[in-house]
Amino acid sequence: MARQGTTLQGSQVIRVCAEHSAPLVPQGGNTGLCGGATPDHSGRAVVLLTSRLNCVRAVDTLNDTMTVEAGCILQAVQEQAAVAGQFLPLSLGAEGSCTIGGNLATNAGGTGMLRYGNMGDFTLGLEAVRADGEIWDGLRGLRRDNTGYDLRNLYIGSEGNLGIITAATIKFFRNPRRLVRRCWRCPAPSKPLRSWCESPSHRFPCPHWSAQTDNGLSAFASRRPSSVSR
Repeated sequence: MARQGTTLQGSQVIRVCAEHSAPLVPQGGNTGLCGGATPDHSGRAVVLLTSRLNCVRAVDTLNDTMTVEAGCILQAVQEQAAVAGQFLPLSLGAEGSCTIGGNLATNAGGTGMLRYGNMGDFTLGLEAVRADGEIWDGLRGLRRDNTGYDLRNLYIGSEGNLGIITAATIKFFRNPRRLVRRCWRCPAPSKPLRSWCESPSHRFPCPHWSAQTDNGLSAFASRRPSSVSR
C-alpha cells in the first residue's frame, strides 16, 4: 500500500509498478459499489491511496473555477465553493467521504445530473499520471479549448484504466435563489421521467432530482407525513 502525498510521488510508484508488471489499484474514498477500487485475491496488487492529495491549489473567483487535488472530499469542495459565494452542483449520498478523483474516475452524476450534467460536464482541466508514470498536465480553466486531442474526457470515467487523476480544475455555478424539494409518487418505474417533463421544474431550473421506488417513498412518508402529498 502506498500513500502518495504529491503527484510526483504517485508517478514514482506507478513507474516502479510498470517496471515490475505489478497490478496497481487506486483508491479514493472507498465509497464505490462496483468493486473498481478493490484489489484481487492474488496478493500482488499495489493499492495507491489518494487521501493525502487533499489540497485546494487555486480558487479563481473571476473565472468561477477551483483547482483541487484528487483526494479532496466532495463535501469539503462544496463548502469551499460556498465560501466563495458559488455552488458546486454535484451532490450524492456519499459526499461526506467520496473524493473528487473518484467522482471523476466514475463520472459521477448525483441528484443534480438532469440540471447540470455529470462530473465531467463541469470539469475544465485535469492532471493525471499515465500508466508508464509520465505526468500529463492538462490543468486549464478555459471554457473553450480545442487545442489538439481531448485527453481530459478520455480520463474521465475511465476508472483508472488509462491513468490516475491527481488534480482537476472544476467550474462553479451561481447559487440558486432558492431550493424547493418536491416528492411525486409514481405508479411505475417508467413514470418518473414523464413526471419530470410535465412538472413545473422542467420549465424552471431544478437543481436536484432523484427517483424513489414506491416502497422507498412510503418509508419516507411514514417518518415525515407532512412532506408528501398524496
